[in-house]
Amino acid sequence: MTTKTQTLDGDLMTVKETAAYLKVHPDTVRQLVADGKLAGKKMGSGPNSPIRISTVSIEKFMES
Repeated sequence: MTTKTQTLDGDLMTVKETAAYLKVHPDTVRQLVADGKLAGKKMGSGPNSPIRISTVSIEKFMES
């Protein structure tokens, strides 16, 4: 099952999907988002709200 959502910035991927794509641990993706190295968006206001990462921001991260 995929949770990708289409936006103006491209598809959105979950932390787990992004980690699999980048071949890193999900915690690494969360840290990259927290450090501002990978653009991510919280989908809610709670502390455990899911994070979504656009495919466009993933491509930009990979180019840097």
